[in-house]
Parts: sequence; C-alpha cells; structure tokens
Amino acid sequence: MLVVEPNAVPYNDPPTITRSTTATYINSSGSMVTAAINEVRFTYNPVTLDYEGMLLEPARTNRFTSSASLSGTVSVSGLVTGETYTLSFYGSGTVTYTGGSLVGVAGTFPANRVSKTVVATGTSMTFTASGTVSSAQIELGTWASSYIATSGAVVTRAADVVSPAYTTESRILYTNVTEAAATWSSATTYAINEYVMYKGRAYQSLQAANTNNNPITATTWWKDIGVGRVYSPFDSSSSTSAYGSLGGSISYVIDGNFDYVALFNIIANSFNSVIVEIAARHTTNGTLYTTKTTLTSRKDTQVFLSTLGNICNLVSFKITPTSGVDIVFLGTAVFGGSTDIGATQYGATAGIVDYSKKETDAFGNTTFVQRAFSKRLSAKVLVDNTNLNTVQQLLYSVRAKPSIWIASEDPAFKDTMVVYGFYRDFSTDIAYPSHSICNLEIEGLV
Repeated sequence: MLVVEPNAVPYNDPPTITRSTTATYINSSGSMVTAAINEVRFTYNPVTLDYEGMLLEPARTNRFTSSASLSGTVSVSGLVTGETYTLSFYGSGTVTYTGGSLVGVAGTFPANRVSKTVVATGTSMTFTASGTVSSAQIELGTWASSYIATSGAVVTRAADVVSPAYTTESRILYTNVTEAAATWSSATTYAINEYVMYKGRAYQSLQAANTNNNPITATTWWKDIGVGRVYSPFDSSSSTSAYGSLGGSISYVIDGNFDYVALFNIIANSFNSVIVEIAARHTTNGTLYTTKTTLTSRKDTQVFLSTLGNICNLVSFKITPTSGVDIVFLGTAVFGGSTDIGATQYGATAGIVDYSKKETDAFGNTTFVQRAFSKRLSAKVLVDNTNLNTVQQLLYSVRAKPSIWIASEDPAFKDTMVVYGFYRDFSTDIAYPSHSICNLEIEGLV
C-alpha cells in the first residue's frame, strides 16, 4: 500500500518569473529557438517531441568563445582547479581533452546533443574538435543546461528568477487557466452582485458602492463563493474542475518537494481522447522524469507519475484534447511525498457510495437524479514490525488529510485499487513475530 501525502497549495497569486537575458529552448516542433528577456520557456525533447516542462535554470556561462562550430584546438581559460564542468555539443564529431573525450552521435541538429562532465586540472584546458561539432558548450556544473550561443567572447545566460522565492509551501508558478471574473482592486468601485477574484477564490459584492473593502476581511461587503477555476484541482473536492478554451490545452507548473504526481478526473466535454503530459524535474541537479499518456475513454481518467523515489522540485503538466471541438477538464491534481507502508493482501474490496436520488411514485414510475458518488476501499496490509511505529505515526498524521491510497500499482486495478480520500478507520493486529496486519477503511472524496 502506497500512501501519498499531498503538498498543500495555498490560494495566492502566482509569483513572477524573470530573466535578464535571452535564452534558448526546444520548441514543440523540435527546433532550437531563442526566448526573449523574461519570456517563460517550455521545452520539448528534440527527438521524441515529448513535453519536458518549464525551464528554471541557474545562471550559466559558456566559456567557448565561438560556439556555433568548433574545430581544431581551442583553449578555454577562467576555470577553477578541481571544479566540475559539463562539456556538450551537437553533431557526430569528437572532442578530446586531457584525460578523456566526448564522441558525438550521427543525426541532424538538434536531435543529437551529447554531454559529459569534466574536472578542471588547472585554470585552463585545451579541447580538440574533429568532425562535426556544433553548438558547443563548456559550463560550470554537473549537467548540461540550455545552449548559450557565443561569438567572439564568453556569454552568460542569467538565471530564471522566481519572485517571491520558494519558502516552505508549494504553489502554482504558472498556469494558462483563466478566471471568469477580474482580480479585485482596491481602487475599483463594485456594484451589488458583482464578482471578483482574490487570492484564488471568488467573491460576490453584497452592497453597492463597494470600494477598498478587502474581500477576505470585509465580510459584510463580500460573500465568499468558493475556490476559483485556477485552484479547483487543488481543493479537497473532486467535483470542481479547471478547464481551458475550445480546442486548447490547459497547463500548470508547480514547485515544491515531491516524488509522486497524480491527476484525476480528466475528461473532454465530448469524451474524445485526451493527451496528458507530465514532466517532473530537479532544477539543481538536472534530473528529469516524463510521462505521456493518451486517455481514450471517459472511464480512463487517471494519470500517475512516480519519480522512482527521487525528490523533484518542479512539476509541469499539460492536458490537450485531440479534437478541436473539445474542452478539457481537470478535477484533481495531487503531488507530494509517498510512503510504502506494506504489502496489500488478497481479499481487498472496493465499491462506491452513490448519492444519486431514485424515487418511485404510487403508480410505479421511477425518476432518477444523477448525483456524485464517492469510492470505498477496504484492505489488509502486511506491515513489517520494524516499520510498525513509522506506519502508525504516518496514519496519525493523515487522519484528517486527503491523501492518495494506492493498494495496487498494477494498471489493471488503477480505478478500483486507487482512492483519493481519507481513512474512516484503521486497526492493527500484531499477528506474527515479524509482521502485523493493518486493516484500513478508505473513503474517497466526492
């Protein structure tokens, strides 16, 4: 049984992302292009064209002074003895240096970038290029960042700066989902019944001539209507949804610390297929995990990305309809830390509680009002006694906290054995000298 504790996403305005220089990225067609100053970059794999999410990179300097095409012997200065640098280039050529070499691969630009770390043995190094070596880069760091073009001098690409900086809470860095109402302004006078957005929630004006009254604190002036469209995937309800424009995708970028990502209740309004792309990365060590899934029916509405136990701090996901006449909806987005509490035993049961209304009158006529339902899961989990205290403490901590409960990661049981909700009850039977049985009753959210 895998338990995923979601990171909280507080209702707030997204931060700003700036960069004081231009920068490159791979567009959805697989071509390298240049982003303007302060332009947010979404990059793709140049070979597969898979979505790789937002680039948030530190400042890097390319110390090759003429990087477009490298040939012959090139001396690079300004290095720090003992520091690790990353050499990268495109092409099928070879770059040799003291202590090693990097060999390219056959193919066409930009589908064949290769990279290798190099430890500086002094303040300068000599590189010898042969064959086709294009867009060459030598930069301080243990992984290759986006290409920095140079022509006659070294060039530094400035860092992508998020303001305010990350503290302890996760947050939405970017989304293309828009709200129906305008953001509240203290300088605007609102009429009675007029709607505004403020820190992720919608408010309705209760009075006329409503000026400079904060929607959160001025409760006689404003009525809290509920979470807005942008934040609806991150509330505790599966019945609210974010959605995009006709034929358009919806995108989110979230920062935080997590090793599991899950998206639930993804549909298109005409129930055509939907493409879901998730990219999770660590912005300080360059690791990247991606998945691309096509949901082909209304019954298949869940996508998961396990980052294999590695912690990432940036997740980008994009949901695109395959038909230009569809609008895509996302009900729930969950990302957080996962804990394996033990092996789910055979005999687990799953079902639903249906809140629909069914009435039969005196003449035998039955009417139906379809309403929401919530999932149920009952499972026994075999827990190693050496891990029992840790499991108990985890269950205490999530006792009133919606979490993902994954009784089986077998795709055949994705719908029945995965519940986003909370436990109604649990008990532990210390049944064996080395193992105990934890009995869990999980109730899904509506």
